[in-house]
Formats: sequence, C-alpha cells, structure tokens
Amino acid sequence: FFFNSSLTSKTKMSKTSVASITTRSSYVSHLRRAFLLRAHPDRFRTHSDSIGKGQAVIVQALAERLSAPDFNAYSANSDISIGRLNDVNKHKWKSYSFYLEEKNHGKLVKHTLDLSDNAENILQNIVQTLRSTGFTAIKPPLSPPSSSSSSSSSYHTDLDNNESLTREYAPNDTMRGKINHAFDVNTRQGRDLMHFITNLNYDEIEQRKSNRIDASAAALVARQLYKFQSIDGTRLGWSSSSLTKCLKMLTKAFDEHYEKFNVKSFYPLRLILSNDEFHSKLDLYGGTIMLNPGSTQIQWLDTLMIVSDQTLQILETNRSNLLRNLDQVQNALNVKIKKGFSCSSKEYYDLIKTLNDSMMHYNKEEDEISKALTLDRVEIVVETHQALRRAVVTKKGEIRISSSMSVKTIISSISGLRVAARKNVQKEGDMMKRTNEIVSMLRYEFGLVKIKKSDLSTVSNENYLDCLTSIIKSNPEVKRRMKESLAGQSLQVIGSGHSCHLGDDGSILIPWDWH
Repeated sequence: FFFNSSLTSKTKMSKTSVASITTRSSYVSHLRRAFLLRAHPDRFRTHSDSIGKGQAVIVQALAERLSAPDFNAYSANSDISIGRLNDVNKHKWKSYSFYLEEKNHGKLVKHTLDLSDNAENILQNIVQTLRSTGFTAIKPPLSPPSSSSSSSSSYHTDLDNNESLTREYAPNDTMRGKINHAFDVNTRQGRDLMHFITNLNYDEIEQRKSNRIDASAAALVARQLYKFQSIDGTRLGWSSSSLTKCLKMLTKAFDEHYEKFNVKSFYPLRLILSNDEFHSKLDLYGGTIMLNPGSTQIQWLDTLMIVSDQTLQILETNRSNLLRNLDQVQNALNVKIKKGFSCSSKEYYDLIKTLNDSMMHYNKEEDEISKALTLDRVEIVVETHQALRRAVVTKKGEIRISSSMSVKTIISSISGLRVAARKNVQKEGDMMKRTNEIVSMLRYEFGLVKIKKSDLSTVSNENYLDCLTSIIKSNPEVKRRMKESLAGQSLQVIGSGHSCHLGDDGSILIPWDWH
C-alpha cells in the first residue's frame, strides 16, 4: 500500500480505437476511487456526527450500486441493455444527499446523486459533482461497436501469424512443468484458473476494494495533517483493514500531541511504516522518517520530535548537493543513475559525490568517457557492496554496480557493458510493445479494469507475455466464461508456484503458468 501526495490522477488515452474502448472499465474504476476518497467519512471527522453518518451511507450505497449487473455490463462493453435497470431492481435505489469540500475555500457543498438512474447518467453526474473539488476527469469512453467480431478476428489472425507470441504448449497442457498427477489436489487445482474464477466470492472482492479505499482515505487524512510528502506502508505486508487502524492511530496521535512538535509541516519528508529497528529513524539523505506500528504513541512522538527546522534544512542541502552532483555525473558519463533497493541513501549520496569529484581529474580525450558520449544513455542501478562484487547487465538492460567499486572500475564497466545493455533494452522494448497490444485486447474483450504483473522479480516479462498469450488463445467457450467472471475486475500475474487467489485490493491474482 502506498499513498503519495497526488490525489487526482490523469489517464493517458491512446489514439487507437481498441485503447479507447478498453477504457470503460478503467473509467468506472477511476471515478469510483476519486468519488469515494473525496466523500469518505474520515475526511469529515471534524464535522458533526450527522454529516459523517450521511457520508458513510452514500459511500456504501455507491459501492453497492457500482456492483450492479448494469454496471458490470457497461464495464464489459456489452451491447445488450447497457446502463439500464429493470423495474424489479430499480426500486432498490434512490437519491442520496452528501457533502464535498470545495476546492478554493474548503467549505462544504451539499450535493445529490440519484442512484436509480442508468449507469452512464450516474457516471456523468459523478463527474459534474467532482468538478467542484477541482477534479480533472478523463474523457468518457467511446461506445462499443455494434459488432466486435471483425476487429477481434483480425487481431487473432495477426496473433496466430506471430510465432514469437505462440506458446510451445496449450494453456491446459499437462506437460507444463511435468506435473505428477498423484498430487493434483496440491498443484494443478490451485492453478486452475477456470475453477477459481467460476467460484469467486464477489462480496469478498467488494469488501477488499472498500477496505483499500478506507486505507487510502485514512492515509490521505494523516498525510494532510502532518504534511508528509507521502505515506508508505508496503513494507508491513498488512491487510488494508489493519493498516487503516494503524493510520487512524497516527491521526489520533496528531490530535493529541501536535502542539509538542518542533515543526508545523514535515514536508518534504516521506513517512515509512516499517517493523525495521536496525536503521536510523530519520534519514536526512533519503528524506524519510520511519515509524514502527508496534511502538507506542509516546515512542512515535519521540521520533517525530527529532524533526526540526534545522534537520529539514540539512535535508534540503543534501538533496540540493545530490541533484547537482548527479546531474553532472550523468551528463559526463551519458547515463541515468538510480539507487537500488539494497543500497542505503548515505551510500548512494557518497558514491555520487565521489564520482563527481573524480570527473574533474579525467581527460575525456584519453579515457572511456568520450566513448560513452557517442552511444545512447543507459540506466545504472547502484546496489550495496554486499549485493554484488562486479557489474552485471540485467534482462531489462540495466547495469547494476556496487557502491564500493572504484571510479575507474565503474567507468570501465559501464563502457564494457553498454552495448549489451542497449541490446537488452531493445529486446525488452519490443517485447513490451507486443505485451501492451495483448493487454489492450484483453481489457476490451473481458472488460478488465487493469492488467499488470507482480512488482516482484519472480515474474519476468517473458513469463508475463506467455501468460497473457495463453489467455487470449483460449477457446471461445473458456473466453465466454472468463468474460462473465472477470468483467469489472483487475488481474495481476504472479510467480510460478502460487495458487490463484484474491489480492488485498480485490485484484484476481493468477500464476503465470496457470492451468
């Protein structure tokens, strides 16, 4: 879970017709999140109880309304009865009154939303309502074509002719991984995608989505009170409901102790919630402050009171020095340098400073630097000395170096590995282009909100492409059942060895080698 300083997001719309059509599910998800974050009762905690209760009612009602069959049909690009409710179901919904904060003055403005209307009108009304808060809405998606068979068939023809996208085995090929059928209960059944999606508990999915919104709202309130640049709770591995409780405790701590703080704003510090007790709580090189959720409010207060105007000034100086040195080194070596996960902010800062100081002693006509300027810029990732001893090229085309390497070794390594890195970048670029084409097609065909692969390194781009290809080349009956189950949902591809399951945010997680 990560919440940064930006509340509204802008979605880039592709110029292609398929990309325009696939935005329907994303459009609904985008407006749902934007509305629920702004109308969430946590944002109105300083107002009367009646307002808070009214906000809770509209949040719950809208969440249920967006799960109704007509919204599922809308997200799935269905041509039948889009945006219509039958007379039997229409009486379940009514008009609700609620409040939103105005953008310029922050005062409360009362609004009304009729949930008995059709899907398209409800979405348009939500957009109009959100405009008062400064919301910049994405363009409404195009209506689906009367028949998608022509575009779908032409795409599949291209896919079938592209040998690089064709799997060496069928999606249900039992030879994949040479499975021992004696252990089907423990292996194949867990990876059986059709069995999993046809037995989905949609109430649980909506509950997890709601919990994620609650956590985002709680993070937003805490961030605005402390004025952190962002709040990051991904290192905890907690559920959204547990993280929400932690963030509300953080808000309560501010209400009780804010007069004791040495600063009125913690910006530009980023708050990290972590159980780590080995690293410094305040990092004036990386710009982070760390709180342990297992600590007491008094222990939190001790950490927060370390921050003063002087420490924030030191942070600004360090950032300014880092950016200046980094800019000079990157231009001199024609590279883009970033900090790796294992490298500390202090190690990264010292290495960039050392590189910049050493650049002055190099004659560009006599060393490897001049050769680098004639080639394309590559990406360098700095890791700690314990992570690796020599420079290596990753499949993504990144050159990983150690913070303990000498300047001469770093420059020669970059020069020697630059060509290999550029080849890998080109290869990855071609693969991602093909992957994005399939993602666009799948989002349109199944009405998916989004498709992504796990952030962990357990899923390579080849695995990701292989998984998507197996889905799009499934037989028509399997696709029909998938569409019924996946419309309006999010799909995430995870590593081999896992079973199909629900993510904390309600996403459907499947192993790349699903059966």
